[in-house]
Amino acid sequence: MRKYLLLLIIFSMFLSFIGCSSDNSLLDSGENTLDIKITQNDTVIDLAQNEPLPLFISSISNPVAGSIPISNVEELRAMRDNLSGKYHLVNDIDLSDEEWRPIGEKSLSFSSDRPFSGVFDGQGYSIYNLSVIENSEYVGIFGYVSGASIKNVGFVDSNININRDSSHTTYVYAGSIAGYIVDSRINNCYTSGDINISIGFGTSLNVSAYVGGLVGYIDEKTYIANCYNTGSISVSASSSFSSVVCTGGIAGHIKSNRSADKSTIELCYNSGTISSATVSDDTVSNVGGIVGNSSGYTYVENCYNIGDVLSSATSSAIPLPEEFLKDDPSLAFHNTSQSSSGGIIGHNNGFSVNYCYNIGNISSSAIFAYIGAIAGSTENTHISNYYWNTDSLQTLNDTVLVTNKSGIGVGGNPNATSSLTAEQMKSEYSYLKWNFDRVWSISSNINSGYPYFRKPGYPD
Repeated sequence: MRKYLLLLIIFSMFLSFIGCSSDNSLLDSGENTLDIKITQNDTVIDLAQNEPLPLFISSISNPVAGSIPISNVEELRAMRDNLSGKYHLVNDIDLSDEEWRPIGEKSLSFSSDRPFSGVFDGQGYSIYNLSVIENSEYVGIFGYVSGASIKNVGFVDSNININRDSSHTTYVYAGSIAGYIVDSRINNCYTSGDINISIGFGTSLNVSAYVGGLVGYIDEKTYIANCYNTGSISVSASSSFSSVVCTGGIAGHIKSNRSADKSTIELCYNSGTISSATVSDDTVSNVGGIVGNSSGYTYVENCYNIGDVLSSATSSAIPLPEEFLKDDPSLAFHNTSQSSSGGIIGHNNGFSVNYCYNIGNISSSAIFAYIGAIAGSTENTHISNYYWNTDSLQTLNDTVLVTNKSGIGVGGNPNATSSLTAEQMKSEYSYLKWNFDRVWSISSNINSGYPYFRKPGYPD
């Protein structure tokens, strides 16, 4: 820290010196731009631009007692031999030469499930260049997780490419950390790189994909906090029958059936581009900056999105004649397409969504297309204290909205969200009832002036 302050003082003295000089060509010339950078803790800080956000949102404590150290790929693989063990990284691990088989397996028969149920603590280190084998249905460093704790680890330059045709199973659960997770905790993790999923081409069956930057599918009693995604996610699905795709920067889908088993995502953000495109007779695409779809007793709080969110659903069926719809208008929702695209959540049937903001661009295209800066569509949900940038683009069926932008596309209370200009969103006083003492912070030279999470975040 002293070295950092000393460099700033030297830099200020240098500016004063050249400012007093009669020849200011160094500052005035476009060819001789002053570009001063320093390195602190392996992070490059450009003094003329934004300071970077911390690599990890929360603080990191020592490994739990009895934890097994992991220093190489072989030891990482060996976790499959003890799925309830406690492990921690002692250095970064590169999986460049490894076609990874996910740890933990889920089957159609519960008795055959073999989930990872232990502790995996990255200790602030990262796993590089994750690439998962092609025939996996549950995709990630972990395939299926139940009763586990995963924390303090980064996934850098992941490159997950899964292609499913009619000869494979027609469902995929995918995320850099886990495909499917239940009754578990993920804390203080981040992901970067690309996830590309293509499923169901040429099949006449139902196809489904649940894809997130961290986790594909979150089941009940799961808690995710202090996490973020910076990578791009792209999902495409097609069949001659039906397809459902849920895609999000943090998770594709989150659910819980009972209040006692609630699932929560908080203190998370996304800056990557999240997109989905589906083609089927009946097709649904739900895409969100944080979560694609939520249902039941779920909570999404204190999150933000700055990435673009794109959703497209195309029906390949011939529309039903009008005479079929006279007695039962609900038939219009069969052989059709529906797309919900939101800055935080695509489609929301969860319990509570609070204290979030979005500045990313949103796009939605379908016969029934819904778009909102916060949620594309919502029902039975408490939404409050949300803010979004009125300067961000909203595109509905290829038409850029100008005067009729909204925080919530359909359902819910449209007054639950507030639109602000970019300048207003960079002021703490615009965010009513937000906690800027413990949760949020704001600075003109961090996160482009928009709110960010105050370290150390929530403890594990």
